[in-house]
Amino acid sequence: MKTRIINLLYITLILGTTFVKAQISVPVELITPVEHALHGYATAISGEWAIATSPQKDVNGAINVGGATFYQKIESDWVIAQEVLPDDATALSNFGISVAMDGNTAVFGSMLNSESGLFSGAAYVYSYVDTTWVQSAKLVASDAEAGHRFGHSVSIIGNTIVVGAYQANGNEPKSGAAYVFEYANSSWKQTAKLFSENGESNDYFGFSLDLKAFNQDTLLAVGAYNATGSADRSGSVFTYSKTNGVWNQTSEIFDMAGTSADLFGYSISFGCEIAVVFKSTNSLDGCYDLAYAHLFIGAPGTNNELGQTGSVYYFSDLSQGIGAMSKLEEQSSANKDHFGTGITYLNNELFVSAPRTNTNEASHIGNVYSYSIWENVVSKNSFSSGNETPYGYFGSSVSSSGSNLLISAPYETVDGKENAGAVYFYNYPLVSDELETDEISTYRLEQNYPNPFNPSTTIRYQVKDPGLVKLTVFNLLGQVVQELVNEEQITGTYSASFNASFLASGFYFYRLEVNDFVSTRKMMLIK
Repeated sequence: MKTRIINLLYITLILGTTFVKAQISVPVELITPVEHALHGYATAISGEWAIATSPQKDVNGAINVGGATFYQKIESDWVIAQEVLPDDATALSNFGISVAMDGNTAVFGSMLNSESGLFSGAAYVYSYVDTTWVQSAKLVASDAEAGHRFGHSVSIIGNTIVVGAYQANGNEPKSGAAYVFEYANSSWKQTAKLFSENGESNDYFGFSLDLKAFNQDTLLAVGAYNATGSADRSGSVFTYSKTNGVWNQTSEIFDMAGTSADLFGYSISFGCEIAVVFKSTNSLDGCYDLAYAHLFIGAPGTNNELGQTGSVYYFSDLSQGIGAMSKLEEQSSANKDHFGTGITYLNNELFVSAPRTNTNEASHIGNVYSYSIWENVVSKNSFSSGNETPYGYFGSSVSSSGSNLLISAPYETVDGKENAGAVYFYNYPLVSDELETDEISTYRLEQNYPNPFNPSTTIRYQVKDPGLVKLTVFNLLGQVVQELVNEEQITGTYSASFNASFLASGFYFYRLEVNDFVSTRKMMLIK
């Protein structure tokens, strides 16, 4: 049974506390730039592999065929491992308009592929076999027709792929749909078609989507940014869960204060607090407990007093379904920055892009902000590509996995080639500058890294005012395991190492106490 969730109240967070960090990109091997290819239009990371697509790349004189580049992390550098393009790709295919990856499987959207009629769309599955990524399947909708744009969005977890077709026939013609494919008996088969029961033409249901594994549960969120929520064409997001092999709609989410053209649902991302992330044979990305899961929804068209700046809505603790909604706005955003275009959640940090941000009077350079908002201290970090190419749109796509963050600027000019595009890799945690005393305005306890860990991990923290600093590790019973720091420290940024070789696997807590500040975080030891 469908549950319609209308959020009557949300908390607006306007974050003004800044914790400045140096942005050091990881070395990346550069591709040969191709004008108007839009390299990095869509990105994905899983483990040591990353993908950046070029959906408007011309091939052998045919326009907008597309293509994709696989990168592999070798030691501390990202190197080009392979470039791929299906044999049957034709002009205007837009292969790589979307991409998703989980472990040794990747899926690419090709929404203008004409397999079943002009611009009907398709999706291609690639598998890593021996030392090479090879095409293993081509997916098309069971009811594919011209103009459906199947493949505009894709997501994969384990043996499940979901493909969005925002112009497919759902409840009404061209209201949009999402198609579920599952891998069984050595092949991918369509097992479900999902759409809004109240859908209207041009809702764009399936424009965005995200699939996430939560222990025994699999959740799906589908965006319809042009649907009627609280106002005409303000946007909605629909959530689904799979029970006994059947997908059921569990909620329709929208902002009760929304207005037309908010673009609510333009982007969607699930997230899980790092202490409970799991890795299994079926998926590299999941979460043990829904209590630590989050859902983020981008609405880059929303307005505040500065104009159409954009915002992000989020829900914490999904164990009881979709509950209270909070709203995040960036106070430094200007009109038409499109804050909320891209969203990713990495190691308890929320990364949000605003690709139309202007910098130093140059237009649409783009910017990405990161937020740590799950403790009693709110902090913010802001960074850009550093190249400041006008109309580069840095942050058009943001992806993350493990300790890796990937941000693209698909419209960046490279070697004189307009709209060639570029990608930037970062390690997490981002490396801090040596801050002056008067620059530190908050106390802060960061998530340990790496986490989960075996047997050692590093804990970073920040001291605002001089005082007695205590950093202590506890077990689940509240017993002190080890006292890492107990000394007077001046204002500054510090780190402490914790070696747990003498402890059993499991969850542990660490607590920072300094002056009137107390903060506790959870970490996981896996042996």
